[in-house]
Amino acid sequence: MDFDKNKKILYNNIYLDEYKVVIKLPMNLKENPQEKIRIEKFDLAKYVYLFAYN
Repeated sequence: MDFDKNKKILYNNIYLDEYKVVIKLPMNLKENPQEKIRIEKFDLAKYVYLFAYN
């Protein structure tokens, strides 16, 4: 999960290690219906504060 403090949008992230990208799914579409799914390059090795959840 991650929060964009400028847009005030919470994202559920799916990391694809094979491609080194993250798919960001906006969680509050009712409040921001124009917000789109985002795909960004992401290197998991650079971050130590990440966690997984079910």
